[in-house]
Amino acid sequence: MVEQISNLKGVRSVERLSMAQVSIENRAFNIAAVDPATYRNYTPAASAEFQEQWDRVAAGQVSLAPSLSRRLGKKQRLLQLGSGSDAPKVPIGVLNAQQIPQVDAVVDAEVGEALGMKPGNALVVATYPLRSPQSVREPMEKIAGRTASVQILGPDLDTSVQQTAYLVGSVASAVGIFNYTVIGGGRIAPDPSWVAAHIVTRTVPILGSVTCNSLIFPQLEAALREVVARGLADKIHPGEYAGCYYPRFIAGTTKLSNHSFGLALDLNVPGNQRGTVGEMDRSVVQIFESWGFTWGGHWRYTDPMHFEANRIVRPG
Repeated sequence: MVEQISNLKGVRSVERLSMAQVSIENRAFNIAAVDPATYRNYTPAASAEFQEQWDRVAAGQVSLAPSLSRRLGKKQRLLQLGSGSDAPKVPIGVLNAQQIPQVDAVVDAEVGEALGMKPGNALVVATYPLRSPQSVREPMEKIAGRTASVQILGPDLDTSVQQTAYLVGSVASAVGIFNYTVIGGGRIAPDPSWVAAHIVTRTVPILGSVTCNSLIFPQLEAALREVVARGLADKIHPGEYAGCYYPRFIAGTTKLSNHSFGLALDLNVPGNQRGTVGEMDRSVVQIFESWGFTWGGHWRYTDPMHFEANRIVRPG
């Protein structure tokens, strides 16, 4: 495929890299694992010529685009790549780096391998200065076939084609390969076959009927049973539950929420708004954390209604 695309009229060069998403505070950020010596040629000139940046990436550090840099504290030195308790922490080498559009973080190929990223699952293609990317899109689509998505990497997400999320980390098995189309209004339409294989509706303690990813039900039910057993059922208000599976972007962005994968749920919404300490009972928080959930109340910009699976737990 690389050879055929390289031979297309108007194509200057083709680079293989690994692409995946890491979940950080309920947002799926795009991470690229690359060969820094060659990938730099596809970035804006100021970035390509910034030798220290690529030296740091080659040394195992991460280079962050502004989209992700803004989510971090100014004194943060390590980036936890994922919400899982065992998610690796990578030294931050460069903040606010200019990257290829839609790429939020860049690491060396060896770091990508350690993260479990699929090697060489993506290509970036550059055309000659007087040839537009649109001019080679159709022949590239014919070469790539229907299982691949050929996108124009502009400042905005190319919503005209199928998108793919390949989540890495502790909950990757609950997501697999997640294909979806953008349908407007901040909503997405996951591949129906993915929904049929991963999303189910069941009745659980306290909340009643909920729709989530099938793999998190054992630990969700176990957490809620423990809440009941410890006499804390009145601390969760079923009428203030705001859902689990909700295929959408984070409001005002094109970043996927963990609700899109059915891995997160919002509880006691009115008293637990973003940016507040919230009213969530801390004993309930401790129970959920012991069953493999992360609580949004611990985040830099808090979301105390939000609980998301950070690892898959099987009750004994």
